[in-house]
Amino acid sequence: MGGAGEFASKNALILKIILSKHSKTALRESFGADMRTTMMTRQLLPLTIWIAALSASAHADEDRKWTNESQVGIVKTSGNSETESYSAKQANSFTQGSDVGKINASYLKTAAENATTGKKEETAFKWDAGLRYERIFSPLWSGFVGYLVESDKYAGYQQKHNTDVGAKYTIAKKENYDVLSEAGLSSTLGS
Repeated sequence: MGGAGEFASKNALILKIILSKHSKTALRESFGADMRTTMMTRQLLPLTIWIAALSASAHADEDRKWTNESQVGIVKTSGNSETESYSAKQANSFTQGSDVGKINASYLKTAAENATTGKKEETAFKWDAGLRYERIFSPLWSGFVGYLVESDKYAGYQQKHNTDVGAKYTIAKKENYDVLSEAGLSSTLGS
């Protein structure tokens, strides 16, 4: 069972390998004093390159399509007990030719009044954020690669990193609905 210690030790091992190849002084000179900024830059570099490539391509404007879906929810109840729930969800998609990029995020926090103490206590707290790239090969087939980071402490994990790769098959596509099937491999690292 992978706990927080296992996740931290894998990251520490990676950091030790980097530090054994370069001195701390050379790393500071090459990447700046803040190592967290350097790690964030390395993780965001592939996304930045992909966005730049899409922006620089010479496709016609009618070949590009943006979609957006946003949700915000606030629920407060009172009576025998008081509860409150806050949620938000964002999903964006950009299609250009045979390339599709997707970004999504969600947040949920719920609190309820403790019947014994009368104080409000958090009962749910979860969030996630993900990126997904799809390549359309034909009207029926496409491939995808995705990354999702998520947290849900009441489900027993502080943070998980999920990486997916697979294929998608379109069973039916109509004006009002799509029926799709996906199969792939997923890797999860986290505590």
